[in-house]
Amino acid sequence: MRYLIVLLFVMTGQAWGETLDIIDIQSSCKAIRDGFVDERPAHQSNCSQNVQSEHLTNYDHHLVVDSIDTETKLSVKSKVIMDESDLTNICERFEKAKQSDSDLKAISFDIPTKDTKDKKKRKWKIIFTFGPFLAFHHKMDMKIKNGDTDAIIKGIKPIQRTSMHHYNIFSGRTKPGQFLDEPQNRITLELVNDKMFLGLEYSHPKILFQDEWDTPENNQEVDIEGTIGNEEVNVQGVPLKNYIYQIQASHGNTNINAFAGKNFNLAGKKDGNNLQLQVGGGAGVSFANGVTKYYHTDANGDKTLKITKNAGMKIYGYNVAGKVRLRHNFLKGRMNATLKYDGVYTRINGQLGGLHAEGNLFSHQVGVAVGLKLDGLFKKKCKKKKCKK
Repeated sequence: MRYLIVLLFVMTGQAWGETLDIIDIQSSCKAIRDGFVDERPAHQSNCSQNVQSEHLTNYDHHLVVDSIDTETKLSVKSKVIMDESDLTNICERFEKAKQSDSDLKAISFDIPTKDTKDKKKRKWKIIFTFGPFLAFHHKMDMKIKNGDTDAIIKGIKPIQRTSMHHYNIFSGRTKPGQFLDEPQNRITLELVNDKMFLGLEYSHPKILFQDEWDTPENNQEVDIEGTIGNEEVNVQGVPLKNYIYQIQASHGNTNINAFAGKNFNLAGKKDGNNLQLQVGGGAGVSFANGVTKYYHTDANGDKTLKITKNAGMKIYGYNVAGKVRLRHNFLKGRMNATLKYDGVYTRINGQLGGLHAEGNLFSHQVGVAVGLKLDGLFKKKCKKKKCKK
């Protein structure tokens, strides 16, 4: 019967579960006492057989850790690498403890492991997330230009079109699946480990610089200087709608971003149920099928509404963002729920409808998302006895 078991307790709180890590090192301690070690040189693969050699103090011991979930009783096996001197110290500690308690079968301590290339590599997970967000934009100055217009507008307050009612599929005001497009949504595909994350993000903001329908009363006091629709304009504190009836980037508005950052584990087990703080940043490009409607004055002095829409997707700007995430991983890390904040700067310099627009837009975005771990979804299930071998 095996008589030496070393226990390491990892206490993470009742809400996050509890894991018991067990190592049986009887054979390794016996080899040390007999002057031999059971070792594997660094260049051998995991399938190579161990070799018996004379005892040297610089050998590494590859020990099997049996991690048991105290709630589900399921176990997962992994490996650690321990120096000869550390293992000898543990064996001696156990023998001394056993002198005062002959029935002793285990001691508890922190496992000393060696940081080598043979050490188990950090695990990467593939995570998919989806969820809505709200955007809050600062006032900005915008320069607009085309064949009959060359003006600068000061004090524009962009607003958002949330369309959140599409999440209520029983409201009668939406169509099946429309919630995937109409609200401001964000989709990410991420590579994540316990230390860092990186990925790609698709987001669908809906920015209204001047809105025709939802909030036509917006931008009541702006300053305009230049030419709009062949008319000279130099006014202060006037409604923008008197000159620009509509200018928006909500149709097809798309941001494609790459991002990366660092994970901080706040509570729980890093590879399982836990609470994480994620801090990082990203950058990308902004597209839109912009819409503009503004008053044009012809040679006879008559005013007409000049409309440009459905002119196709065009790049209108570039953006950078700082990102902060509070993520709760649950179901052993298979799913997550995330609270997100982004501070975004967008350099607008491109076509919006019939106008070339230029300016600096600063925004705050607050959102939520649910996520799913994709890797391992389609692995074949095995029987418990077979998995533990």
